[in-house]
Amino acid sequence: MRRSVTTKDIANFAKLDMIYNQVRVIEAKQNETKFKCLGSGECCKIGLVIHMAECANIAFKLRQQYYLYLEDKGRIFAEKWMNEVVSDLTTAMYDKDWEAGGETTRHCAFYKGGCTVYGYRPMVCRTFGTITTVDNYCPRIRNANGAIEYFTGDAIINTIKMFQNYLKDFSEGKDEGYDMVVYMPLGVLSFLLESEELIELEDTTDKKFWNG
Repeated sequence: MRRSVTTKDIANFAKLDMIYNQVRVIEAKQNETKFKCLGSGECCKIGLVIHMAECANIAFKLRQQYYLYLEDKGRIFAEKWMNEVVSDLTTAMYDKDWEAGGETTRHCAFYKGGCTVYGYRPMVCRTFGTITTVDNYCPRIRNANGAIEYFTGDAIINTIKMFQNYLKDFSEGKDEGYDMVVYMPLGVLSFLLESEELIELEDTTDKKFWNG
């Protein structure tokens, strides 16, 4: 059964965006330093595993973009765009290299020379290099100790706590299928595909993607 988004969820998405805003402020500060992100896309070579709450937010924003295109550019353009989004997500469900920790050789399903969901990308993407260290593949400038300088402190701790509480609040009152982390393409598709399409996808893809 395709998952649905309720009016309460939509209100919660606004709360999530306010939490994202706090990280946006941190990102803006870091971008004023030599340790800023250089946009290589190397960190986007990952099969993200995120909470269903963020999958729901991404799916909602995609639907919202569909209706904006429908109004501005017409039905043919809007449906072609949405079909391409679904196709990219579905293709990611056949990634033979993907491992449960997110390891893969492929770029994220939303990466096309840059992040196509940048404004509503998940928290793990926002915090990479801003409040966490980075991996060796990241081309950012390093300090004398061979590391980047990122943000720490009470404000960061409070933001992470707010995010964790948000995930709990989103799942409250829902079935257990919402209070879980899941392979992002699958999580987003569960809000976009019809039940029959999800069943077919499950029948034709590796069970490793469904083990949440």
